[in-house]
Parts: sequence; structure tokens; C-alpha cells
Amino acid sequence: VSTQSTWAHSPGLEIGAEQTAMLSKWDDNAAWQGSGFRLGEDKYLCVRKEEDLFYGKKGASGVTIVKSNQIYIIATYNETTPAPVNVKVVEALKAYLESAGY
Repeated sequence: VSTQSTWAHSPGLEIGAEQTAMLSKWDDNAAWQGSGFRLGEDKYLCVRKEEDLFYGKKGASGVTIVKSNQIYIIATYNETTPAPVNVKVVEALKAYLESAGY
């Protein structure tokens, strides 16, 4: 998976050098568990890290990151969106993109 470009992002959600560096260490679960993931001013602590997913939490908000063959999908949620809803949508999007060859 390349970390060289951003295909799309929500307004205000920028993927910079710090995020790219962390994504390049995707297979290093200890690094993810130790440092979590930072987006903007928010640092999400690792709740779970597996081969193709990362769940992070910061108070009532969180982040879900999934890896497919070609892309990473990063989705945040807050207190108005339950974590299971976020996870279900992100994992469904991943399944769809993988079925389309991504």
C-alpha cells in the first residue's frame, strides 16, 4: 500500500507527514500500541490493532483505520455516532473497495 498520495478527505482532515510516517509502520503493532495515532490536534490511543485495522479512542471520540490492498481508510467519530456504527461503515467500505480491486 502506498502512502504517497491522498485520494480524498473530509474538510479539515489533512493527512500529513506524521500520519504518513505512522502508516508506513503499519505492520509494527508495538509502535501503534505505544504511540497511537495523531490526526490534527487529536491523539487517539490504541484500543485494538490487527493485521488490517486500527481502533483508536480519545474520550468519547475515536478513529477507525482499515487497510486494503491499495488504500487506507481513516474515519473519525464523535459522541453523536456510536463506535460500532463507524466500524460497520468503514469495514463495509473496505469490503466494497476490495471487491472493486482496491
